[in-house]
Amino acid sequence: RIFSYGFWPGITYNLSPDRSDYKKLPYGWLKEARQMVVSPAKIANASKFVEISEELVEGCFLESDKGIAVTLLNWSGEPKKEITVVVNGAENITKIESIEKGSLKWEKTGNSVQIKLPLNTVDVLMLYK
Repeated sequence: RIFSYGFWPGITYNLSPDRSDYKKLPYGWLKEARQMVVSPAKIANASKFVEISEELVEGCFLESDKGIAVTLLNWSGEPKKEITVVVNGAENITKIESIEKGSLKWEKTGNSVQIKLPLNTVDVLMLYK
């Protein structure tokens, strides 16, 4: 399939948040622009390395010989009481830690792990082999 837009949805999305406080991550992202940016991947049913229960929380998967790091960025502007993070491709994991919270409880299902934790702005999950 080919998707064609009469505008640049990525630029529109990038210009949408409030950046008035340089001490905070930008917040107030335009939901409609975000939906346009991700719709081709959703229509294609593309798999994700990291799935997060909350919108505006980004998870970046970084893998090495020693395990996996998942950087978490909360772009919503509000702390999250609890998010659920599912990391796919994590079949050999034996321990999970948060840089902010320390050792975490987690559940394993097949080659995925599920972690529940609060998130203020930024955290890094360390998944050890």
